[in-house]
Amino acid sequence: MTWTLDLSETMSGWLAVDGEPRDSLRLELTASAPLWSWPTAGRPFTGTVWLAATQETLPTVGTLALLPGGAAYDFSFTSAHWGALRCAGRKHYRLRQLRASLVTCPLRLYRGQDCIGAGEIQYRQPIWRFPLASLRLRRGPTSTIAAANARARSG
Repeated sequence: MTWTLDLSETMSGWLAVDGEPRDSLRLELTASAPLWSWPTAGRPFTGTVWLAATQETLPTVGTLALLPGGAAYDFSFTSAHWGALRCAGRKHYRLRQLRASLVTCPLRLYRGQDCIGAGEIQYRQPIWRFPLASLRLRRGPTSTIAAANARARSG
């Protein structure tokens, strides 16, 4: 049996399609990977995106890469208002603004290959809670999340 590291995270912030007002959003994700896997490899995740303006809770799939200079998020969802969208962004850790850079991720919003807007998500819980509340070590395979990602991408 292998050891698996599960990450559950909730971030909130805003998205704005060019020319439209900002919309509040919340991203809840769960990623899972073998404990000894290379951390910079993109870890697939599943979750939900909640949009305030339309009161939509939407399924999302994506990848989370834990890079030395900052975590990178890339996720997709389909909104009744905006259609199929992809959000991508990366945190940029900086010593002078360490706390803010650890919890804040700027985003770009894409429809197909076109960048149509921007956004930002933040981890809003006290930062000391992250390792206690968001990370779980367990014995078992990562297949549940990998299978869910495969189903979501094919359907």
